[in-house]
Amino acid sequence: MSKAIFANVFLTGFDGTIMASTYALISSEFSAANTASWLTTSYLITTTAFQPLYGRFSDIFGRRTCFFIAGTSFMIGCLGCAVAQTVWVLNLMRAVTGIGGGGLMTVATIINSDLIPFRKRGIYQAVQNVLFGFGSICGASLGGVIADTIGWRWCFILQVPVSLLALGVGYFAIKNPEKFGHDALDAEDQRSVWRKVDIAGSALLILSLSAQLVALSLGGNELPWSNVWVITTLVGSVVLLGLFVLVEAKTKALPIIPLRMLRGFRPIATQLANVFFGMAAYAVSLLWCQQSAMRSDSVC
Repeated sequence: MSKAIFANVFLTGFDGTIMASTYALISSEFSAANTASWLTTSYLITTTAFQPLYGRFSDIFGRRTCFFIAGTSFMIGCLGCAVAQTVWVLNLMRAVTGIGGGGLMTVATIINSDLIPFRKRGIYQAVQNVLFGFGSICGASLGGVIADTIGWRWCFILQVPVSLLALGVGYFAIKNPEKFGHDALDAEDQRSVWRKVDIAGSALLILSLSAQLVALSLGGNELPWSNVWVITTLVGSVVLLGLFVLVEAKTKALPIIPLRMLRGFRPIATQLANVFFGMAAYAVSLLWCQQSAMRSDSVC
């Protein structure tokens, strides 16, 4: 079980920085320096939008199901990136990769919490964090070597066998806890199971986060901040997010984000710390990507 979880954690870190190493080569090959930034943005949109869903969906359908959905989506996305012949297809497959990537780390952490004894949980979490950092280092360093020697497509191809290994080990090792087992699901009517799914909240969360990230990506880059499309998209994302909060407060299904988790100083401080950390990490990564692309264009 640990091998499957740790392999996914490594892939999360590796794929998160691999684009910084291959960004310049990809944009040069497709002559798409202006649109190549979406290679990172498309992944970021889907992984941000779907990451919160895995936690609640794993409560309803089980950890095992979500583990395979995340791993399979990630593997298909990497394979699609490796064979893509246009930058638009590559962007699309990066989005598919993000759907799976949003669940690799999340599901791994949830499985650790379920199956690892409390007294050993800290050790496993520490190892998980080390592997995530190691994967990030490998993606930033080895990715450039691989791209310069055997080609940038191999940066994605090499992730496929690791994903297959994780899925194979997980098939035999990862089991649902008894309360999420298949017997419990079979005993219920299928309709009652789907009533637990917060479909409206899930759709609003995905749409609001996607609209927000699209607007922030377009504004100041491809379109001025005063452009009507940027302003409309930003306002729409705020409205959708407000509707999401209302739905979460009144839904009879299991809410994606229970509002009680956002009450109090400590939860809010923790979330703000995560937001600022993510902003800093992705800002450095994207800045590196843009500078690499500019140097590549000047050489060409």
